[in-house]
Parts: sequence; structure tokens; C-alpha cells
Amino acid sequence: MNQYIHELLDDAASRYPDKVAVITDSSSWSYADLMKRSSQLYRWLKTKDVQAGDRILCAMPNSSFVLAALFAASRLGAIFVPIHEELKSKNLSYIVSDCEPIIVFASSSIVGLLDAGLSTVVVLDAADEASLWELFSLENEQPKLADADQGMFSRQEVELTSDYPVLFIYTSGSTGNPKAVISTHKQVLFAASSIQQCLQVQHDDIIGNFLPLSFDYGLYQMFLVCYEGATLALGHKKDIGPMWLKKLYAWGVTGLPLMPAMADGLLKLSQRPRSQLPALRFVTNTGAAFPSSYVDSLSHLYPQCRIFLMYGLTECKRVAILPAEEARVKVGSVGKPIPGTTCKVINKEGCEAEPFETGELVVSGPHVMSGYWKLPELTAKRFGIAKDTGERYLYTGDFFYTDEEGYLYYQGRSDDVFKQQGYRVSAIEIEETALSHPSVRLAVLLKPDEHHECVLAVTGQVGERELLLFMAEHLEYYKLPERIVVLDALPTTLNGKIDKQVLKISIESFHNQTT
Repeated sequence: MNQYIHELLDDAASRYPDKVAVITDSSSWSYADLMKRSSQLYRWLKTKDVQAGDRILCAMPNSSFVLAALFAASRLGAIFVPIHEELKSKNLSYIVSDCEPIIVFASSSIVGLLDAGLSTVVVLDAADEASLWELFSLENEQPKLADADQGMFSRQEVELTSDYPVLFIYTSGSTGNPKAVISTHKQVLFAASSIQQCLQVQHDDIIGNFLPLSFDYGLYQMFLVCYEGATLALGHKKDIGPMWLKKLYAWGVTGLPLMPAMADGLLKLSQRPRSQLPALRFVTNTGAAFPSSYVDSLSHLYPQCRIFLMYGLTECKRVAILPAEEARVKVGSVGKPIPGTTCKVINKEGCEAEPFETGELVVSGPHVMSGYWKLPELTAKRFGIAKDTGERYLYTGDFFYTDEEGYLYYQGRSDDVFKQQGYRVSAIEIEETALSHPSVRLAVLLKPDEHHECVLAVTGQVGERELLLFMAEHLEYYKLPERIVVLDALPTTLNGKIDKQVLKISIESFHNQTT
């Protein structure tokens, strides 16, 4: 039984040393290669006096290096902090000051936004693998990698347990500031193992990951391929375009983690003559509701493809997975709890809800993470440990109901945080950014749902395009509203609050009149 994240890699390397572990546009690494590179980076980090518990921040696009850095941190007992390389200055500065990394690996595009005085910043070009690794060759030492083959690492030097943190995954909160979810080796490995039990990734599978490795949905793909020595094909968001299918075909992708927008693109491209992917064996979805029409269309275009609909959140990784054979039967469901997990829907009275009664979902299991870094009050509010069983539990803030067979159906969130393009986005942060424009007087965001796009309604003397460009300078691309509407006034309730229901109707009426 693996106790540490790097042991996933080491076990795979011992069983399948020559099997391709990771392929990118510029490189192809076997499991032995990836293990040896992570060992090389581990030794380099030791020369920089990185200690167990120190944070290693990685702000780089998808690459084999990011994965090597993750496993190197695990070997050292350090905490790996992957963030998106396109973060804006505000959030980047906040994260750096919050987690206080001792080492920052950064792409050249982001390094100018970093305060070099806070840590050691190493600027890297992930596209140039050869010169990149020259930076980590130790002086007066040939890069001997036999140590890795012998399975050495930090357990002998530092008293670590599998309850020790290994990852900080930053996610947005209701205040707009990112918050770090603390993940231990044990929690990550339990979640990955349970997901693998459901998906059954096979030795010959090639998982095409075009999600950022800063997103846990993307990062966990590496853990999944390790179990049976499968291959991870690493792409980028920019690949998702007219030539996307060509790349998927060339790589022989058999498994594809999707978001709804990605699935929409896949469906459009696959409708062209002779454009299907004959090797595609399964797809997964999480992060946002997957329309049932997408399930029907994918099943029609790819009858051999299994579709797994899932639900989870960073605070416990994965909660439920709908078996592929149920995708067109349990329409709208995200399945049942993954192995080793229990879920309860708690109603307004604090009691377990009856079937079809909506309430907040509470999740229990070894995959419930350790809480939020430096946020004890919020941690105490959402996380707990059962007195009778000692099991960790999480109040998800999401509303669900179950049917009579225990299948879960998502009904929405309890606060102003929502998912967009797989990221948790704060409505408050978006509204505050709009209000920082000198010509905007009022701003309210209407969160997206199954029938409506994300709409920002504002009042003031400002043009819609002008405001969008202004906000793009201050927010990451995935936080931008899909539509901006400038109105003369916003409707209010008797209490003086913005009436979002009336506003939504007004915007729909306005849209119908102008189209």
C-alpha cells in the first residue's frame, strides 16, 4: 500500500520502467525517466536547504517538469503549490505572501509579477527541456541516478507520516481571495485510489489532459495513470481548437477528462466527416453540470465510449461518480459516493433528508482534506471530525437530493461562489472589479445555470466592451462574465437589495427585444 505520493511513481517505475509515462509536444518520458528526473530535482532542492514543510510554488504551463517537481517535493517532505501561470498580479501576490514559498519555479511570462525578495525564483522555459534540466545538474557531480533506483528518500532523514501535507491547492472563496486547501499524502492517495476503482484506467490507456495541472482535476490524471502504468498525454488549453482532434488522434488518446465547454468543442469537431477518434474508450466530466444532450450526442458519435459523470470539490477531491452504464438512465445524477465515502443530505432542521428532499451535502471519509491554510475559523466551520468514529467530515455548501436508490442530484450552491470553466469563481470579486471602474455605479452578477449564461449587469456611463477590456486587465480569463449588460437602473426588493430574479427577467426581455 502506497503511503506517499512519490511511491505511486516509484512503484510504476519498478514495474514498467520503459513504459511511456508522459508525452508532450516536446518530449516523451518513461516512468524510469520521470522517477530519475524527480530524484535529480530532489537533490538540487536539498542543496538549496529546502526542508520538510517548506512550500515550493510552481507557476508554469503544463509540462513534464511540473510533474517531476511535484514528486521531488513529495520525496523531500515539502509542500507543492501549483498555480496557473496566467494569474493576475493581485491574486499572484496574495498567494505568494500567503504560502510564503522558499522556492518559486516560474515561466518567464509571470516572473515580472513576482516579488523576488520573498523567495528564490527560478525562471524556466518548459518548452526547452534540454537546457531546462542543465540548471539542476549539481556541481562536481555527475547526475548519478542510482539513488532513485534504490528507493531512497526523505523518510530516513525526516520523521514523516502519510498524514503530512504534500499539496496546497488554491481555490477561490466568497471573499474573493484564494484559499489553500491542505492535502496530505493519505488523503490524496485515498481519493486517487477510489477514483481508479471506478474508472479502471488500464495499462494501454493514454489519457489526454488539456486541463491545467494547477487544477486538481488535471493534476490527479498523473496519479491515475501510475496505478497500471498508463500514459499521460499533456496538452494545453490553447490546443482546444480546430486542430484538437488531430492531436488527440496522433497521440492515440483513449481517455479524455472534459469540461462542458470542451465537450461542446469535441462534439462540433467530431461531426465533420471522418473526424471521429476510434481509440477513445472513455471520457469523464466534473467541475460543472454536463448537459444530458451532450451525453446523447457523445453516445451517438462514440458508441464504444464510456461516459463517467462525476461530482467533487477541492476540499475532498471526488465525492461521487455515476457508472457509465447509468449515464443515460439516471439523467441529471452525479452518481453514488465513491468507495470508502459516505454522504448525507442534511435538511433545514439539521436532520438527514428523505429521498427527493433538498438539503446540504455533508461528506465523510479519508479523502476529506485537512482544512484551509491560515484560516482556522473557516476550517472549523466547514470541516470536522466525528467523535464516535474519528472520521473527517465536510459541509460542502452544495445542495443535493437523493432518489430512492441513493443517487445524488446537484441542486446548486449555498453562497456566491460558482464553477466556470472548471474553476471556482467568486461573484463578489467580479462585482468589485467592475465597481473599481470609475464610470460604474452599481454592479451585480447573475450566476450561470443550465439555461442562462453568466451575466454582469451594471449601471453607469460605460460601454460594454470598454468594461470587459478593463476587467480583463484585472481578472483571470475564466472569471470574466460571458455577457455584460448596461442598464439605466437595477430593480430592488422592499429591503433595498438587488432583486436578481426580476433582473434576470428584465435582461431576458431586453435581449429578446434586441435580437
